[in-house]
Amino acid sequence: MSNLNLENIKLCATQGVNQHIEYGLDYASLLARFSKKDWGDLADDDKAENDLALENKGRILAAYQVSTDLKIWIILDRGHKVLTLLLPSEY
Repeated sequence: MSNLNLENIKLCATQGVNQHIEYGLDYASLLARFSKKDWGDLADDDKAENDLALENKGRILAAYQVSTDLKIWIILDRGHKVLTLLLPSEY
């Protein structure tokens, strides 16, 4: 299985995620997991939906439980042009 190419995708992060990055959040490891099509802490049907969305450039959502009280979502928009890191409360 080949990796998802994120080179030409605009990367955005919300204010909440930026604050966690300032305090040491390793967002690069989350992007690496995402590029390997590791969708994180999702139900199997949601992971399957993401796999289908790869084929038709649909919206992809990944969720990573970084710590007990921190979950980060990564959303790749429909068309696969913008990738956003956000907290669930910022959705």
